[in-house]
Amino acid sequence: MAAAAFIADRMPQSDDRSEAISAVVPRFLARGEVDLAAGLADTVDDPHVRDRLLIAVAAKCAELDDDEYAMQLAEAIEEYGLQSQAREAIALIKAAKGDLGRAREIAAEVLHPDEVLAGIAIKQAESGDEDAATETLATIDYPSSSAAALMAMAAMRLAKDDHLKAAEYLESAASLGLEIEHEEERIRMLTDIGSAFIDAKRGDKAIETFERARVFAEELDN
Repeated sequence: MAAAAFIADRMPQSDDRSEAISAVVPRFLARGEVDLAAGLADTVDDPHVRDRLLIAVAAKCAELDDDEYAMQLAEAIEEYGLQSQAREAIALIKAAKGDLGRAREIAAEVLHPDEVLAGIAIKQAESGDEDAATETLATIDYPSSSAAALMAMAAMRLAKDDHLKAAEYLESAASLGLEIEHEEERIRMLTDIGSAFIDAKRGDKAIETFERARVFAEELDN
């Protein structure tokens, strides 16, 4: 590994060098060697490749609970949109680890925090606070994010054989799915929800949801 990093670091700047470093950095991250990974990423001339690598390093730092370093790396990213993606990745990891307060703090610095809020809602439901999860879902603007979170919450209920509650979540998800503006995304979401209704033993709702997806698909073809 050290030899690979040595070679990649000393290759002349080129697409091949960027590819070599892009291949080496994930291996360092898998071993938790974030300093070496960040150092290598920072040597890449292509700003987009560099920023993408730094997002991966920042996310690993968040996994290791080194939030300060993670945020420093996010701030070092040049492209503002990718900088926001780094913060989103960090916030999602914090939410998954149950640090919801920190996740919300970071989400405030994200351009479009809906995915983070969805992650927070899922964690709240997982910990049994479904009222809080519902309140969090109400703050999400993008219907696809809310629908995906509700599907995750339904899956949790299905794992406990609570088909009734799972179906309730899926009905809410289906309503939100209809609000998705992008046609192909709306069709995919409704198809996924229809499949989930089958798991919830609600064949009637599955047929209804699949039919809606079919109608949208036909309209898209025309």
